Order: sequence, then structure tokens, then C-alpha cells
Amino acid sequence: MSATLESVTAPLQLDRNAIEQLIPHRGDALLVHSAEVLGEGRFAGSACWSTELAAMQGHFPGRPIVPAVHLVEAAAQIAGAALRASEPQAQAAGGGQLGVLAMIQRCKFLRAVLPGQQVRFTLAVDRATAGFVSVSGQAAVDGQRVAELSFVLGLAGPAELGLS
Repeated sequence: MSATLESVTAPLQLDRNAIEQLIPHRGDALLVHSAEVLGEGRFAGSACWSTELAAMQGHFPGRPIVPAVHLVEAAAQIAGAALRASEPQAQAAGGGQLGVLAMIQRCKFLRAVLPGQQVRFTLAVDRATAGFVSVSGQAAVDGQRVAELSFVLGLAGPAELGLS
């Protein structure tokens, strides 16, 4: 699926199949269920983790909590898929560029996320430079903020990542 901003009408909904066409994550490594392009540089998406995942069973036995790193990675996957589907920065860099988590600038976790809770992410591009996109936003459960996130995606071609 390759699209340019001119051919994208917001909101653009991306289901799991569409996301799989945009980013290389598969199986349990694909953390998001949906992503949405809300407008230029604005994205949303959702994720939900099962108690059956090995990460939940060990974090923590008897009281599973979604690891914070899963929240950060889910946000990066949403931004990466949405950027690849719509953003002129990604398209100008060759269209085949993938957004790869390059730096976590700031993350604040406000309350625990439990397996089975639907997490809704809202994200926005703060700045885009040659090869990098700075993104920030929040994660919420039932309308209550659970995390504030700020990170950088590096744009890399599939060959640079060993995927071609």
C-alpha cells in the first residue's frame, strides 16, 4: 500500500491487514490492532494485550501489567504505519522508507495498563528533518491518560534494515 498525502483523505483507517502491508512486524511483535490518519501529521490507534502473552505472564505473576516498553513500541508502530501511508516526509524520502524507533526522548507512565484493557493512542508529528521524525502524544484507557510519550523515528529503507 503506497499512498501520498494528496491521495489520502483523512481520516484514513488502517486495520491490521493494512498495517502489515506498511510495517514488517508480525505475530506477537505486531502490537497494534488499528491505526488512523486523522490529518496531516496527526495519528491515532489502538492496542490491547492478552494475558496469554508470555510477557504478561512474567510481568508480573499473579498481577500482570503491560510492560511500559510495549506502550512505547505500540505508539511507534502506529506512527510508523501512519507516516508510511500518508506523510510527505516519508514519501519524499523514497516512499519505501520505514519508520524505525530511533530514540525515546521522554516517556511518563501515569498508571498501570492491565491485559485486556483497550489502549487508545493519539500522536502528532512535532518536527521532521531529513531522515528523522519527532512524534509525541499520549495513551489512554477509557479516556484516562496512562502515558505521555515523545520519541523519534528514523526513516530507513528495507535494505538498510536487512528486509529486502
